[in-house]
Amino acid sequence: MAAEVKASRSDSSAFEIIGVRDRHGQFRKAVPTMPLPLAIVCCVLNVFLPGTGTLVSAFAVWCHYATEYENKSRAFANNVLAAFLQVLTLVIIVGYIWSILWGVTFVTLSISKRKQDAKEVKEVEAKV
Repeated sequence: MAAEVKASRSDSSAFEIIGVRDRHGQFRKAVPTMPLPLAIVCCVLNVFLPGTGTLVSAFAVWCHYATEYENKSRAFANNVLAAFLQVLTLVIIVGYIWSILWGVTFVTLSISKRKQDAKEVKEVEAKV
């Protein structure tokens, strides 16, 4: 995972990090942020039947779950391609490992989204 770090010099000898932005590849950008129960189901599917959870996540794109792509068709196509490649490379174990990591990514994204939503709700309640 590559990260882009912006830094500025606050005094003559030290740098201060002012922002960090992750740069994801085309397949990672296509992963939808699903509700936690669906993310767990896709993760379990990917563990026991590699590629199937990724295929289910491809169809989740059409259910208005957010991806890093604006174009849903491109996100769908990349997820279907990822699922196909996971099945294709299953024979050399790469597909199985990739599939498991993808399942973990589904759950991680879901939990991150849930925490972010809870934080936003607390901020709104604090203002009221």
